[in-house]
Amino acid sequence: MTPQAMELFRRRVRRAEELNSAEERFRRVAERIDRLVQSNRIAPLSPKQKKFVAKTLLDTRRAIPNIWRKIRENNDLGNMSREERGQLIRSEYEGLRVEAQKALEETIPAADAKTILDDSMQDRGFGGFGTRSRGNRPRR
Repeated sequence: MTPQAMELFRRRVRRAEELNSAEERFRRVAERIDRLVQSNRIAPLSPKQKKFVAKTLLDTRRAIPNIWRKIRENNDLGNMSREERGQLIRSEYEGLRVEAQKALEETIPAADAKTILDDSMQDRGFGGFGTRSRGNRPRR
């Protein structure tokens, strides 16, 4: 196999792995939504709604590293107290949550959007400030 063919093969394998990973993340979010429906915490969603909700949640999760980058780049964290840093982080996460809720409310009722976000942000934390550590999460 030529070096060029091997490089092409590796790129295709990486792309396939990325697609598999994205599909797995989507599947986990969809299963979580199904559990909320089964427990009567939210109304049943159409396949289109479920896809939109899952995409919105995944997009929100992907935005989290940008919060940390933004905070580090735009603030002198070394000169801030722990409380000030905590407040800044909470404020940024709340802004992200508000954006996600507004997006979800375009497709599903506001109460269901809030329930989905509360559930996702509580257990998954979206990497959030002050959430339970991974080792202390209840098994599902």
